[in-house]
Amino acid sequence: QKLTLKQGEKISIPVKLVPNEGFKTNVQVVALGGPTGLIPQTLTLTPGQGGNATLDAKGGAPIAPGNYTIFLRGQTQAVNPKKPAPKGAPPNIVNYSMPVSVTIIPKQLGKFTATPATAKVSVGKEIEVTVKLARQYDLPLALKVEAILPPNVKGISAKDVTIKAGADEAKLTFTVAPNATIGSTAMITLRATAMFNDTVPIVHETKVTLAIAK
Repeated sequence: QKLTLKQGEKISIPVKLVPNEGFKTNVQVVALGGPTGLIPQTLTLTPGQGGNATLDAKGGAPIAPGNYTIFLRGQTQAVNPKKPAPKGAPPNIVNYSMPVSVTIIPKQLGKFTATPATAKVSVGKEIEVTVKLARQYDLPLALKVEAILPPNVKGISAKDVTIKAGADEAKLTFTVAPNATIGSTAMITLRATAMFNDTVPIVHETKVTLAIAK
C-alpha cells in the first residue's frame, strides 16, 4: 500500500480486522515507524470491523517531508512490562502488516529571497541578483529559478539559473536593452521550482523591482 500526503496532514492508514473462523477476540492496532517524534494512537477493532491507524507529530508540528516505511502491529492483549499477564491467561497473539510506503510532500523547502530586491539599472547595462534559499530540510534538491516578466515590460531579459542540490544560492543576471523605456519600473516575479521525488513540483516565489535609468 502507498500513501501520499501533503505536509501538515496526519498519517492515517485504513485497516480492517478480517478474522479466521472462530476468532472472536478484539485486537489492538498501532502504527509503527516513520520519522522520529511521531505519536501513534492505538485503535481497538472487533472482528470484521474497520478503522484508521493514525500517526501525528508531537505538539501538532508538521511531519518532516520524505519517504517513510510504516508497519501496523496488531495484538490481542495490551503489553505492560510492569504488570505481567496472570497465570493461565490466554496467549497474546501478535501480527504485523505488510509495509506501507508513505510519502510526505513538503509545502516549501525553505525561505526564498532575492538581493537586491529593488535596484536601478541603466539602459544597455546588466545587474546581478543573488537568489537564495534558506533550506529548512535536509533534502538534496536542485531548484530551477526563472524570471516571470509582466506582459507589458519590454527590453528586460534574464536567463534561467539553477540553485544546485548542494548549494543555497545562485546568481541571476538581468540585461536591460538599449531601447528599454527610461523611467519605467518593472515588478518581476522570481520563481524557484524543485522537483520532489522527480515528479512533484515545489514552487517558491519572491519579487524584485527594477527601475530603468538613463
